[in-house]
Amino acid sequence: MDKPQSRTLGQLIDEIAARFPDREAMVFRDQRITYRQFEQEVGKRAKALIALGVVKGERVAVLFRNSPDWLYLYFAVTSIGAIFVGVSTWSQEKELDYVLRHCDASTFFLVDRFLKNDYSKQIKSILPAIKDNDPGTFRSEKLPFLKNVIFWGQDKPRGAIAYEEFCRLGEPVGSAHLEKSRAEVMPWDLAQILYTSGTTSFPKGVMHVHEALVSNGYQIGEHQVLNENDRAWLYFPLFFSAGCCNVTLGTVTHGACLVFQETFEPGEALKLLEREKCTTFHAWPNTVRAIMEHPDYPNTNLSHLHKGTGPWDLLMGLKHEDGIGGVNMYGMTETCTACACTRGDDPPETRIKTQGLPFPGVEFKIIQENGERVVPGEVGEICVKGINVMKGYYKKDPAETFDAEGFFHTGDRGKIDTKGFFRFKSRITEMIKTGGLNVSPLEVESYLTTHPKVIHAHVLGIPDPVKEEKVGVVIVPKEGVECTPEEIREFCKGNISSYKIPEIIEFMQEEELPLTATGKVQKHKLLEILQAKKS
Repeated sequence: MDKPQSRTLGQLIDEIAARFPDREAMVFRDQRITYRQFEQEVGKRAKALIALGVVKGERVAVLFRNSPDWLYLYFAVTSIGAIFVGVSTWSQEKELDYVLRHCDASTFFLVDRFLKNDYSKQIKSILPAIKDNDPGTFRSEKLPFLKNVIFWGQDKPRGAIAYEEFCRLGEPVGSAHLEKSRAEVMPWDLAQILYTSGTTSFPKGVMHVHEALVSNGYQIGEHQVLNENDRAWLYFPLFFSAGCCNVTLGTVTHGACLVFQETFEPGEALKLLEREKCTTFHAWPNTVRAIMEHPDYPNTNLSHLHKGTGPWDLLMGLKHEDGIGGVNMYGMTETCTACACTRGDDPPETRIKTQGLPFPGVEFKIIQENGERVVPGEVGEICVKGINVMKGYYKKDPAETFDAEGFFHTGDRGKIDTKGFFRFKSRITEMIKTGGLNVSPLEVESYLTTHPKVIHAHVLGIPDPVKEEKVGVVIVPKEGVECTPEEIREFCKGNISSYKIPEIIEFMQEEELPLTATGKVQKHKLLEILQAKKS
């Protein structure tokens, strides 16, 4: 497909709507939304944001479930030059409080509840004044930038604006006013902050500009050989880069259709994939296994499903008569999800054994521990620079993130062969990958050590055939104090996201910890202990 001429997200939705006005852009429950309708709904919310007083450069945080409204706001916020911050629907109160404070949100959209999380209760606790004050009049020392809260659902706090009311706010705003705001948005302006668990104790805000998001979305779709006839299954949470950067922008840049599943359930997924004749999937290994083990799987017609990304036990079974199949990619939140990818029409050998070539405009270097570049075929740390690489972490000095040549050091190991194809090997960092989600050990350790019975906590990833890794921990309790795994798990519930809660818990006395000659804990030996516990 011809590359879009757009260099901002607002321009992109207009361009694709002009190309494919009557094609389905989204399917959600019983709704079928065309690209023309998509563009109109984005414009309505952009005008409402202007009426609300949102201006270029302000941060707008959104905590919504997967739905068209999430994407309407995504394109509306960015189209007027404000910065979109997607908030995790797994957030517990402390995590939500941190993100709102750290990003300096001026406006916050939230749903009343999602799954087991009561966000109406959480926002009243974080922002007590919202219970007793009118909209726009509440103030908070903790959240000094926050001016507007827009609430979707039941039990609306007095100081919040109902989402339906917000959508009507823009009716008096003229098109000329909207176009003036949109015209001031430049390709290199910051469009989005994505929060990702890092090696520090708190999530880091990854900053991406418009041009990076549009360009990388197009490359993702191109490598999957997408066109306007494709239909992409979307169950990844949209606040993840995999949801908004990979699936959404890869699909939208090609005028294809997004088929929403609000939360993953394998039986429902099979019905949706068959009914909507989805051609494209993006899935984590545990998701695919759940689908393939479901009793309805053998009798479900998935013959149209042959493009996308996922584990190879599924990918290699999805070769189509036109020669296009699933792809293998490498990337992370800091690179708009992907920065290297095979093509759907590559030979199987290439798609299985490599992650393809770097995207156009992306450069890799592979280095030794001393910083010297390795020769082709040799393994070392992966470093990346190019149009798709983040501008940095919000409120952090770029010098802490990029080297003198402008490369971002990923903390991963890999190699580039003599033909230029990239091959990922392993992670250098201690980041835990569980069910497709990143967990920072230090973040969990920092929380666990606030337990009154805990002195130290050492969190590790334990290899697991379904989740890739499970979260495990070795805890050193206070001397003479009894502590149980049930106490630890109960302490975590409702305070950190459920996927971060350790599944395997072992207790040791401080003198039992395996140490190096310099007194550092040997985590590889702790891992052996936890693996023995698991078995």
